[in-house]
Amino acid sequence: MTPEHIPGRPRTAFLKMLSVAVGHERTGMKIGKIIVWVVGIGAVAYLASWPICGLMLVRSRSRSIQQIRQADHGALLLACRSVMGNAHSFTNDGEVMPWHSDWHATVNRDSQQYSSMIPPAIKDLSPACVRIASNQVYLFWINSPARLCVRAFGPNAKQFGSEMLTNGLWLVTDAKN
Repeated sequence: MTPEHIPGRPRTAFLKMLSVAVGHERTGMKIGKIIVWVVGIGAVAYLASWPICGLMLVRSRSRSIQQIRQADHGALLLACRSVMGNAHSFTNDGEVMPWHSDWHATVNRDSQQYSSMIPPAIKDLSPACVRIASNQVYLFWINSPARLCVRAFGPNAKQFGSEMLTNGLWLVTDAKN
């Protein structure tokens, strides 16, 4: 009796094809079991990695928030306002946002502009990108599923955010810390 006719041992089309390709019925079954084990172990490892990655993101986000709160807010506001004053000298590294006509540029951390034109008070915090307008600057951190940024406003701009760091400088976050 062939393995296809043994009750309780159904064969899938894939295993039949694999058996024919290998040339032996039993070898095909062994390869099929190996494939199932490899896929199963891969799926378990993938699912187990999510909580670990999430924990790392939460810790990274907490460190970023702590670093922002401990920074010299006056120096950071002055640095952001100097970037605002030179808004037209930056070129756009990031996405074009036609719905924000007042945004002049997005400068990414890995660009030449970032290293040469962004003041040290901003670079010390290592934001992923800096969005520049004539009356505000956003410093964005891309290390968490929730939004994390610092908004610096010009002297007469309307101010808003989650937590005021100093007059003109706000921390913006979507999650509780």
